Amino acid sequence: MGTQLHRAKSRYTNPSRLYEENGVKNSGNFGLGVVPYLTEEAVWSTLAFIANLPKGAHVVFDYSDPPASLPAEWRTGHKKRAAHVAELGEAWLSYFEAEELRTKLETLGFSEIEDLGPPQIAARYFPHRTTTPPDKGGHLLRAATL
Repeated sequence: MGTQLHRAKSRYTNPSRLYEENGVKNSGNFGLGVVPYLTEEAVWSTLAFIANLPKGAHVVFDYSDPPASLPAEWRTGHKKRAAHVAELGEAWLSYFEAEELRTKLETLGFSEIEDLGPPQIAARYFPHRTTTPPDKGGHLLRAATL
């Protein structure tokens, strides 16, 4: 994937063209719902490509903390869902620790990083929720090289 992206790099002088040319309307989204299905190598290759786009770039994607970091009751449910999607040919391949992910993104050149974990997602999008979300689970991440 990375080689193909790097070959195409010279075509993209406007960061949003990368996604518009591929038929995606949200110019900053490469991975909502996609990252878990990619190998780590494919994720990092794609992020490196995006980070090196001329004139700066934005990216938005979701990811999950590693299953071992989830509360025990959540790991059981995760294991069942992971087995189900794997049977469908859509195995989950990539998980990330938030701090390690941030460090690697900064190394690639992303200077503005907003990583919302379960508590932040709940506070922002479900402010009237009465239950307490877990500390670990799914994340929404936005990063920019601007």
